[in-house]
Amino acid sequence: MSRGAAAPGTLIISTLPRLSRSGGSALVAIDPEALQLVAMRRFPESEYLASGPSHGRTIEHCRGLARSGETIFVGMFNSVRAYAVRDARQLELTPAEVYTAAACVDVHGIAITHDRLFASSTGADAVIWWSLVTGDSGSIDFSRRNRGVELRFPARRALEDGQDDWREALPAQLHINGVASIPTNGLVVCSLHAVHEVNGFDTRTLFDDDSALLHDACRMRSGELLMSDAAAGDLVILERESGGSRRIHVGNPRHWFVRGLTVVGSNAIVLRSTVGETEQRRVQTSGRRTRRGARLGVSIVDLNDGTVTREETIDLMDVDAGSVAYDVQFWSEIP
Repeated sequence: MSRGAAAPGTLIISTLPRLSRSGGSALVAIDPEALQLVAMRRFPESEYLASGPSHGRTIEHCRGLARSGETIFVGMFNSVRAYAVRDARQLELTPAEVYTAAACVDVHGIAITHDRLFASSTGADAVIWWSLVTGDSGSIDFSRRNRGVELRFPARRALEDGQDDWREALPAQLHINGVASIPTNGLVVCSLHAVHEVNGFDTRTLFDDDSALLHDACRMRSGELLMSDAAAGDLVILERESGGSRRIHVGNPRHWFVRGLTVVGSNAIVLRSTVGETEQRRVQTSGRRTRRGARLGVSIVDLNDGTVTREETIDLMDVDAGSVAYDVQFWSEIP
């Protein structure tokens, strides 16, 4: 990947509606050389975990993405669904396995290793894991909760409690939103204000900033960690052992919400979403909205010298008004 240009392949980006909790979530495929839209695939209601009439309408949000071979995994609010990729550029996908658990709710970032799938369960302050070998599952909890409570369908509970925000019906306090594996067989777990390293039963805090809005923590080839801070519009590069950090400015936070990144060679591809009002957590929203389009920003950052080498804005005319980007995967022909 040369300076300011992308390698051959496809950028697959998850988007979700900001003005509705139902409908509108989609994947978009972007040509990494031209930074132009190639294809879009909406998620039909049937591909979300069925809630049944007792739980009310399903919350149809997609966020985290992860790849294993020719399969892409997508965080689908209260589950993670696998899709066999027939054609990444045209987003021709075949739905496959579904992974879920009682505490799998408001799923944000996900990650995969050779034998485990991980999902940050934002609504439970937990990381849920599934063994890809045995089918076993479990959780790493970051706050106290009643493990016997079903959390996956919070909209009905919010209505019963007289709340208009379904997230208020959940026990979360930390906004756990990202998970990544590290070579020690441990995990890096990201919340809005802190990044933690988990090894077995030991957890240590690597970064803590109450003014930050952190997402996307991932490991670079150098061993350093890379994450986005939407509060400042920055990328943050963190040295795990010393705790030292440095920043690369990507976008003005008054206009852009910087979130969603992937590393390709010595470059980071970083997403920017336009700042605006949100109603995606309201229980009483009117449902599906008229498609009116949204604007997405893509920045290419040279991680060697800390400069933004290219910036583009992409108008997505067929997504719901106010849609935002969440995650991005670079899909090369060789995984």
